[in-house]
Amino acid sequence: MLANVLEELGRLYEGQDNRYNDAVWVSYRFLEILPIDLHQKQTSLEDSDTIARLNFVVELLDSIRGPANH
Repeated sequence: MLANVLEELGRLYEGQDNRYNDAVWVSYRFLEILPIDLHQKQTSLEDSDTIARLNFVVELLDSIRGPANH
C-alpha cells in the first residue's frame, strides 16, 4: 500500500532509498503522509515503540478506509 501511495506522490519521494521491509521506515513514511493532527504526528514520530506506532498507523488507515473497505 505504501509503495503505491509514494508512487502517486511522485517527485516528493522519487530517488529515496525505499525500505519496505523496515517497520520503522514504513511507519515513519505513513505518519508523514497521513492527514493527522500535528501534535499526534509529532508524538507518534517521537515514540520509540515501533509496534505501537504501526498499530496507530493501522488504526488511522482503518478509520480512513471505513468499515466497508476491510
